[in-house]
Amino acid sequence: MEYSNTAQEDSSISSAAVSLYPVQNGFLAASQISSSRTGPLCAENRWQLNENVAISVAGCLEIELLRFIEMEWKDVEERFNRLAKTGSSPLPAMNALDFSLCIGMQQSPEFAKELLGALRGRKNGGADITKNELHDYWHRITNPCFNSRLQLFFDLCDENMDGRITRREIKQVILLSASTNKLFVTREEAEEYANLIVEALDTEDQGYIELSQLETLFKVSSSRGYFLTDQVVTSPTSDHDDRYQETTSTAEILFRTHWRRAWIVLCWLIVCFALFAWKFNQYSHRTAFEVMGYCLCTAKGAAETLKFNMALILLPVCRNSTTWLRKHCPINSVIPFNDNINFHKTWMYIAIPVLLYASERMFRAMRSDFSYVKILKATIYPGKVLSLKMYRPEGFKYKSGMYIYIQCPQISSFEWHPFSLTSGPEDDHLSVHIRALGDWSYQIYSLFQEAIVSAGTVEHPKMYIDGPYGAASQDHVKYDILVLIGLGIGVTPFISVLKDVNCLQKPNHDHRNCRTSSITNAPSKAYLYWVTREAGSFEWFKDIMKEISKTNQKQDVVEMHNFLTCVYQAGDARSALISAIQALHHAKYGTDIVSHTPVLTHFGRPNWFRIFSNLARRHRETRIGVFYCGPSKLARDLESLCTKFSTKTTTRFVFHKENY
Repeated sequence: MEYSNTAQEDSSISSAAVSLYPVQNGFLAASQISSSRTGPLCAENRWQLNENVAISVAGCLEIELLRFIEMEWKDVEERFNRLAKTGSSPLPAMNALDFSLCIGMQQSPEFAKELLGALRGRKNGGADITKNELHDYWHRITNPCFNSRLQLFFDLCDENMDGRITRREIKQVILLSASTNKLFVTREEAEEYANLIVEALDTEDQGYIELSQLETLFKVSSSRGYFLTDQVVTSPTSDHDDRYQETTSTAEILFRTHWRRAWIVLCWLIVCFALFAWKFNQYSHRTAFEVMGYCLCTAKGAAETLKFNMALILLPVCRNSTTWLRKHCPINSVIPFNDNINFHKTWMYIAIPVLLYASERMFRAMRSDFSYVKILKATIYPGKVLSLKMYRPEGFKYKSGMYIYIQCPQISSFEWHPFSLTSGPEDDHLSVHIRALGDWSYQIYSLFQEAIVSAGTVEHPKMYIDGPYGAASQDHVKYDILVLIGLGIGVTPFISVLKDVNCLQKPNHDHRNCRTSSITNAPSKAYLYWVTREAGSFEWFKDIMKEISKTNQKQDVVEMHNFLTCVYQAGDARSALISAIQALHHAKYGTDIVSHTPVLTHFGRPNWFRIFSNLARRHRETRIGVFYCGPSKLARDLESLCTKFSTKTTTRFVFHKENY
């Protein structure tokens, strides 16, 4: 069997990552297994691993593993009726190539082909399939008994059906599983992972694995649960689930969350009503009223309110003014500057406060003449992402979460585009990450790619910056706990925040470079949830994740969770072997096989309800700032969860979305 690695569709299923890692119930710690990446498991450690495995498996609950499909027979039968044809056989039959489509594995045809071979005992692999045969196969695939599904998966791995799985067969199944889940695995890596499995399970050095040993592998890899921490699984000391109590009414929670927005709108309405009433009353006493009646009064009153709105319409997009006003705490505490863009989009009028807006543009043009920055380093990452490390201008002060505008005269002297700063305030340089998604970003990506490939013969394009400007994530210092949620490249605003939180919590650290002296409090913990559909995305910030993990090994300050949605959910037969390898590799070497960092990668989409539930349980009587950067659809769901859990628990979730 030969397979290539291609990418898989984005699975829309909530998932849980699996891990074999040191816990109190008998698992073997990574440091106990091996202190060297290259050294094999010694006989004593392999015996200890299997002993601990036996203890764990004996005490764990029945877990649903190795799910092949979840389709009901009526759905499978309906597809068969559409695909079946009547040929020389008296009974309708379906082509074997349509088996994947019939059972709902149309996105995994190679896996379905091997599954069909295992169901047929490696005989008559290309023969047509009758309905009776398909019904028998469906029963075996959906059998609720774990041992039955395990036997089927074993047959799928056992190419020659001799009841033994050799290293070569394990290697081929690893390549098949990687290809099915859109992960890039070289043959050398597959061979290394195969050796890792055999070393862990083949305690007698027979050179092959039997059915009972394969069962041990899957049950151990799943017995850890959803997260490395107690993020989802209730603490063992808890004998019952917490029952949420109605601590506050929904109306009160909504008022607490949106009171600043409400009072600003109320003030605006009062002023508009007062202006209208003033002009209406003024013209109702003039002689013209005797001729034109209430039409005159109404028109003049509406005109007066229009003057007021025309003077306000562009105030929310005066970024320099709002950034300056943010620094004044008394004003920032009562005016919702984070909604400045939303207010502007809500008021569907076109008007220009000429003096203020012209001053804004003039100030920006003057500042851009002196904002040339030298490119120190440019790096190309998978997914067409460009990382720029730039010289930090003298006197350039900013806070984590801010963003800057970038202009490249070689492309256009009039185009400025916003990008979040991924460097921290304590760094002596500026850095941004740009993903090629639009015309301008594609051009800047191509220019730097040409300069990098030329190895110095072509100079880097000239760059100008403008800023910094304030953003929602800049307010992270206001909260006790931070929850940072980024989808794809949307994680960039939070990299600087993570570095800042990690910096502020370091003992004996000089905080003067990290924050102004007026701010003494900092979040005690930050959670990062990074969701992406491509494994190569983790290369963007791999070094930063390694750096944070090195100084935060117990995850007591920064806790990072990566989610890869292109891999099938944990427990699915198509990703079961990948999950098992991930567990063994992380236990032995302390690094994840996908991100190549100490941060474990979870497969599938996060279960946000479960995450918020456990956050509320772990941090009672606490204000948690939830910061999100990504599509608007998920933003609405997250904001709804924040309101729900703020209403039903003693934890207060405050939602913020990045707006540019």
